[in-house]
Amino acid sequence: MNKLAIGIDIGGTNTDIGLVNPDGKVLQRRGLKTQEYDNSDRYIRDMAEAVRALMVENGLTEIAGVGIGAPNAHFDTGCIGANTANLRMKEEIPLCEKLGALLGLPVTLSNDADAAALGEHIYGGAKLMQHFVTITLGTGVGSGIFVDGRLIHGHGCMAGELGHAIVNPHSDRLCSCGRKGCLEMYASARGICQTYKELAAKGDLPDNFRGNELTCKDVGEMAVAGDALALKTYEVTAYWLAIGMANPRSAPRKPSSSWAVPPALAKRS
Repeated sequence: MNKLAIGIDIGGTNTDIGLVNPDGKVLQRRGLKTQEYDNSDRYIRDMAEAVRALMVENGLTEIAGVGIGAPNAHFDTGCIGANTANLRMKEEIPLCEKLGALLGLPVTLSNDADAAALGEHIYGGAKLMQHFVTITLGTGVGSGIFVDGRLIHGHGCMAGELGHAIVNPHSDRLCSCGRKGCLEMYASARGICQTYKELAAKGDLPDNFRGNELTCKDVGEMAVAGDALALKTYEVTAYWLAIGMANPRSAPRKPSSSWAVPPALAKRS
């Protein structure tokens, strides 16, 4: 059996498909535009075609298998759950079963942030760590948690959904999960774009970015060029991301004797 494998990263914007060696190096890749699909059968067929093309281009008749990271993925059932935020396909998707049948290969599925944490533990900066959290920033915000050297899945594989922790309870930003003020609405690509637009005076967006044409890449490039509004956008983004990242910290072993009710709360009581 060839030791090469296929790794697939399903994001809300793009789906990256790569041929990977045992050292975790991506040898060649193909991609799909995730947002172009509202039908999972067509999506899975195109995914299978991309895998076959990678195999043909590299003279492969067999590979070890396919590993997939996806939002709202359930490793125990091999399905992407119904009504997944950031995907247009809203039905439950039995991805392992259907893709495996098309390719005749073993297929494994995990939450995308969990898969990123596992990758860091095997190949990356968390090789020697037994306890750590990996946070992923993209179309959404995700997190994977390792405790005692083991990946924590939680009930329904929902452990570590940091992106849907509410950091601003007074926010009017409606998240795709249905709640307002989630970290994802500030630290994701779309959150960055929304912050930029809110900071800009009404009607004063650059001509190239009116409507929905502004992208996170645009904001990043403007920030690198020194644009004051873009730099302020990243300052705001960093503020909310820092709040989200500070929340999961371990509590002190003993409460401080000097602790007191914050004045704002004391007044309410």
